[in-house]
Amino acid sequence: MAAKGRAMSEVDRHTEPHVSGQELRAALAPRGPSRASPLVAAPAAPENADVDELREALRRLASAPLWQRRRVVAELAGRGLL
Repeated sequence: MAAKGRAMSEVDRHTEPHVSGQELRAALAPRGPSRASPLVAAPAAPENADVDELREALRRLASAPLWQRRRVVAELAGRGLL
């Protein structure tokens, strides 16, 4: 229980502002064009040669034995692929 014997979730009508349903809908209404979400929007597709090179780099990294992965990562990073 909060001060004065009231539950914390109880609204104090003297200090809490009242928002009508109409005001709430107006505040939440979309305004103008919205921008695309970066999580939903597909990135621009790179050229096929770039995609093929990245796939080959990932295959090479995945197939490298554990003791050689640092060298493969360094080489791929040096080529700008990682």
